[in-house]
Amino acid sequence: MPSPKQFKEYDSALPGTAQIIRDEFQANGLHVRESEKRALEASIEDVRENRKTAERLVWRSLAFVLILALSGHEHVAIAVAVSTVAAVITGFLKRPSAKPAAPSPQDDE
Repeated sequence: MPSPKQFKEYDSALPGTAQIIRDEFQANGLHVRESEKRALEASIEDVRENRKTAERLVWRSLAFVLILALSGHEHVAIAVAVSTVAAVITGFLKRPSAKPAAPSPQDDE
């Protein structure tokens, strides 16, 4: 936003310019907030869907382990169970990936 002195200079050169600049600044701020809100909502929905998918996979794996164990394939059942538990633990312990660095103005040159 320009300083109040600059606003006066703009208005003296072209009446109504200060109002246009202020309105554009406010509209841009609203747009940024709305965009961030939509991005956050989309991220939350992704997390929910990922959790549902992971839960379904774990339950199916557990059923598969039970079927394997009851059909006499205990070693395979143990391997599947250990792999599933390891995957779940890894998923919980894995840190979220870092955001890519914002491009610098020099990159545009």
